[in-house]
Amino acid sequence: MGSSSEASKRLSGAASGWIAAADGKAAALLGVSNILLGAVFLADLEPGPAWVDVLRVGFIAVVLIQHIVVAAFVLWPRTNRAKLLKEAGFPSALDRSPSFFGDVAKLKHAELVTLMDDDAAQDADKLEQAFILAVIADRKMVAYQWALGLFIVGLVAFCLLAVVELFCHAAG
Repeated sequence: MGSSSEASKRLSGAASGWIAAADGKAAALLGVSNILLGAVFLADLEPGPAWVDVLRVGFIAVVLIQHIVVAAFVLWPRTNRAKLLKEAGFPSALDRSPSFFGDVAKLKHAELVTLMDDDAAQDADKLEQAFILAVIADRKMVAYQWALGLFIVGLVAFCLLAVVELFCHAAG
């Protein structure tokens, strides 16, 4: 299983990079969104037409929904290892992964030594982990794309709000 093991290692490395990229982009998106949200809350707003208030509330709602998407689907990975492997048709998923901290933490010393010494389990685990990391990376990137779309909608609403506020302030 040598070449398969190397391919699994490469896939795991690439997927880990994509996971880190999605997390970094999501964190940056949250930061910029928070700055814009703060600008809306801290602005010295003049009373204006009701539709301006609707635009303001709409902007806040879009940004808050974007925050929920980022927090729930990008920064918080949720996977059911056994279910994912079964759905993907893995013939016999390992009961416990020697490379997943959640599984390793539940093992007693003797069980861990046995699992670590099992070359077949190690090879199977590399393949399983590569697959699971790829699934996590894919989910995070899809969620990030949704969050980015929401950010763009929020940014357009923010710009419209700023222009409207300028006109209302100039007219009043």
